[in-house]
Amino acid sequence: MKIKRIQQRRNKLVKLKLIQTKIYTKEQYLENIKIEDIEYRLKKICYLIYKYNVFNKRILFVGLPFNITLKLQELIKNTKHIFIPNSVWLNGAISNKNTNFSNLLKNKNTTKNQISELLFQLKKNIDLVIVINNSDNSNDVLNEGYVARIPVIMLNTNLNICFNKPSYKVPGNFKFVNKKTRNNLFYSLLISTLRKGSNKMVKTHYKVVMKKPNKKSIKENYKKLPKKSYKKIIKKI
Repeated sequence: MKIKRIQQRRNKLVKLKLIQTKIYTKEQYLENIKIEDIEYRLKKICYLIYKYNVFNKRILFVGLPFNITLKLQELIKNTKHIFIPNSVWLNGAISNKNTNFSNLLKNKNTTKNQISELLFQLKKNIDLVIVINNSDNSNDVLNEGYVARIPVIMLNTNLNICFNKPSYKVPGNFKFVNKKTRNNLFYSLLISTLRKGSNKMVKTHYKVVMKKPNKKSIKENYKKLPKKSYKKIIKKI
């Protein structure tokens, strides 16, 4: 009974935050969308982020401010994920990596600055793209993900059936402000989700390390050893 009550309160809290942050406003593309639908979709992408984080997959977040919060910076260091602002985006960074990055390497001015460091992270394989802030570059990111066959999740978009390039869409009026995590609902959800995922990864890694060695695997690894040393190793286990 207590667990059910806690879950109900959490659901009400998320809905309250959606109203307080004015994410659910009466825009033209939000007229036929209920607040419960936005809440459900927001929870679903948080669950996807959690799963990708636990299984050590790489997520590309596009649209965050250039100077993100210290909490996010600390969490990013312990993950594979990449955060790219809209102002830094390079066309062809996903679909045409070889030519774009070879041109960047030739240019001496771009090899040492902070922007180039962010761009060179895109050379790594990406498993999921999340477009957080809808802007002029969003269509370019969406098209590149579509060509590269990488799933793309978009926030602040409509649920029009004709607009079928995003793998998943979250409608709403999400606003992101530099260094103000408390006022940004998605930031706070993202931080808590990454924390849960990193804690889960540590626990699973600890369990794997603490498991007893398997005799079959040891036999395979020590087949090339002399018979005397091989028998001694098996007896010790």
